[in-house]
Formats: sequence, structure tokens, C-alpha cells
Amino acid sequence: ALAPSLKLVVMLRYPTKRAYSHFQHDCRNGRIVRMERTHRITRGTPGSNRKSLRFPCQASDFDSMVRADIHEAEKKYHDENIFKV
Repeated sequence: ALAPSLKLVVMLRYPTKRAYSHFQHDCRNGRIVRMERTHRITRGTPGSNRKSLRFPCQASDFDSMVRADIHEAEKKYHDENIFKV
């Protein structure tokens, strides 16, 4: 045995619930913003062309942000075919 006295604790969470919880945490702290011209929702700090969303953020805002992130990743990695099943 490599480590007979080793004790391991594993905690499992649903990835989607964890991501949504993190999104709400960022929203509560003013780190989820809507871009003025494009209305795209992203993480960032409020500024001249960005406005913080009010807490609690809507589930549709989370969905919109995730879809935009997926779209960007698909464009970025298009040539590598990692999104094809």
C-alpha cells in the first residue's frame, strides 16, 4: 500500500447547481453586468458601457450568459472539432 494511513474526503456537487450558485454570488456582489449596446450578459465590473444586474439575477440571464460563453468557445475551438459528437 502506498499510503495506508491516508484518509480521503470527497465532496460531490451537481456542476450546474454549483455554476448557478456561483453566478448568483457574483450577481449579489455586482460582478454580473449587461453590456449597453449588445445587451450581452457577462462577468465584469460596472463601467461606462456596462450596468450591474440587480440581485437576484434571473435564470434567463444565467442561460443567456452560458449560451454566449458556449458560442464563443465554439468559435475559438472550431478548427479542433472538440464540440463534435
